[in-house]
Amino acid sequence: MTTKWKLILCSVALLAVFLLGFIPQFREARQRASELEAARKELATLRIESEASQLRDLAALMYMEVNRKNFGVASDHARAFFEMAGSLAGRTGEPALQEKLRNLLALRDQVTAGLASADAGVGALVQELLLRAQEARPEKPRPEA
Repeated sequence: MTTKWKLILCSVALLAVFLLGFIPQFREARQRASELEAARKELATLRIESEASQLRDLAALMYMEVNRKNFGVASDHARAFFEMAGSLAGRTGEPALQEKLRNLLALRDQVTAGLASADAGVGALVQELLLRAQEARPEKPRPEA
């Protein structure tokens, strides 16, 4: 074998060894990417759960203020509640939760009108809103087997 062929053969062997070194890194990168995607999905789920919890808190605050006859403060809580419910309904990809949130939004006009007129009868409607808000929870993701 000539020196030229030995040099070519050594260069090819060196290149092959160099490229084989990338295989473990490629596998690890793919594994990390899948772990990152799973973490992002979990984060999105936790954000939805957090906002649903904030909705329940706002509904409870609204109910408490109606019982105290603080209709102005209750109206502020109602505005924040319905804005958050509408935003959450538009962002969640879960059909069951979207339907529950739409049911909450269906009470918007009645609750707002009752609070604006300081009608003590709005308490029952706000109580119904609070109960519906308690049911508006995202489904827990099923663990992957």
